[in-house]
Amino acid sequence: MRIQPILNVLVTGAGNGIGKSVCEYYYSKGINVIGIDIIFNEEAPYPTFVADITNKESLQIVSDYLNKNKIILDAIVNIAGVLSSSDCPGGGSITIFTGSIPVLKRGGL
Repeated sequence: MRIQPILNVLVTGAGNGIGKSVCEYYYSKGINVIGIDIIFNEEAPYPTFVADITNKESLQIVSDYLNKNKIILDAIVNIAGVLSSSDCPGGGSITIFTGSIPVLKRGGL
């Protein structure tokens, strides 16, 4: 019998809609989910963080949590809808991915 490894997935836009559905699906499959969004209307059975992915300072709490718990991310599912602005060219995708590189690298990526 093959033992499946536990996966750690970070999902942006996890507070509602598609992001919330993705989190619920992964969680139901035994995957460790970490959700990020600017608003959560209800509690989730997995860790959630109120953070703006276009703001590095806002994401620090997520980074601290990952480091403190020695969590190595296996995947980032970027669902948060962010428009590009002069403050954040490329939207929040660039911020969330560049901020996660050290955590992904610890896992050998």
